[in-house]
Amino acid sequence: MSLKDRGTADSTNGHAADDHLECARAEATSQLAGTLAHEFSNLLTAMTGRLEMLLDRLPRTSGERHLLLDVKSGADAAARISRQLLAISGRQTLVPEPTDINALLQESADVLHQIAGPTTELRLDLAGAVPTVAVDPRLLRQVVCGLVSAARDGLAGDGRIAITTAVESDLLGPFLRLTIADSRPWSDRDFSRIFEPQPSTGRQQRGAGLALAAIRGTVRQCGATITCDTHVQPGVAFHIRFPLSGI
Repeated sequence: MSLKDRGTADSTNGHAADDHLECARAEATSQLAGTLAHEFSNLLTAMTGRLEMLLDRLPRTSGERHLLLDVKSGADAAARISRQLLAISGRQTLVPEPTDINALLQESADVLHQIAGPTTELRLDLAGAVPTVAVDPRLLRQVVCGLVSAARDGLAGDGRIAITTAVESDLLGPFLRLTIADSRPWSDRDFSRIFEPQPSTGRQQRGAGLALAAIRGTVRQCGATITCDTHVQPGVAFHIRFPLSGI
C-alpha cells in the first residue's frame, strides 16, 4: 500500500470511528434523557397537583398567592424540560398520518412569521407537488417552529430565513428534503456538537439548551434525519430528510 493510499485509509477509518463515537454518545444521551424524563414526570405530577389545590383554596387577594404562582411557574418550566427530555430520548407519543409537508408549511406561515419577528424576512420556497410522508403533523410543526426560533436567535437582528422543500435522491434512494436556512454571519462557533444538550445562558428561557437536542430526537423518532450545514455562505442550514418509498 502506498503512503497516499495508507493516508486515505487512515482518514476513512478515522471518520468511521468518529461517526461510531457520535452515535454511541447520542444513544447514551437518549437513554439517560428518557430515564430522567420519567422520574421528573412522576415528581411534577404530584407537585403541580398539590399546588393547584392550594391555589384554589387561597383567595385571589391573598398576599401569599404570588409565592405559589412563582413556584408553579418553576414547575411548569420543569414540565417543559421533561417534555424535551422525552423528545431527546425518542419516547414521545406519535400519531403519524399521511402529511403534505408543503400544505403544513403554508398553513403554519402566519405563526412562523410571528416567530421570526418583524425585523427578519421569512420566505417559503416550496417545490411543486410533493409526495406525502407518514409523520405526526403536530410534532413536525413543533420541529419547524423550533428551527425557525433557533434561526432567529442566531441572526440576533435583521436577516433572512428561507424554508425550502425538494424531492432529491442519493445512494440510499429518494427522499423529501425540508431545509430551514438563515443568513447569520459566519462565526467560529463549533457546530459539530450543536445537537447535544447545552447549558442555558442567563437570558435564555429555562430548558433552551435542550431545544436542538429535542428537535433531533423528534426528527429521528419520525423516521427522518437532520443535519446542520455551515458551508452555506453566509449562514447556517438545517436539512431534514424524509425517506420516500415507491418512487
